[in-house]
Amino acid sequence: MNVGYIVSKVGYAFDVPSNDYGFDGQITTFRPNAEIESEYINVQLKATDGIKILDNGQISFSLDMNDINAWLENFFPVVLVVFDAQNERGYYIIIQEYFKMKPMTANETKQ
Repeated sequence: MNVGYIVSKVGYAFDVPSNDYGFDGQITTFRPNAEIESEYINVQLKATDGIKILDNGQISFSLDMNDINAWLENFFPVVLVVFDAQNERGYYIIIQEYFKMKPMTANETKQ
């Protein structure tokens, strides 16, 4: 999956860091007059061969709590893209929005 290509199709820029620490990419957005906006969107990519699709159409994917906490503390939006390599299909959520709508219980944070 080429996230950079998809991002560029909508008129934004996708930058990939030179090291593999932290986020896998950063989206720069632009105003209609082509000025760079002052905020970024961080992108975290996860790939798997065995994605679990639930009855309601949502996917189930395990994440490390340390990652979730770091993403939630980030000032800029964090988009998690989960790529189903077997079916060549990507799914995404905006982490901060997702956990605002669906806060974790104490039990879930231990898993």
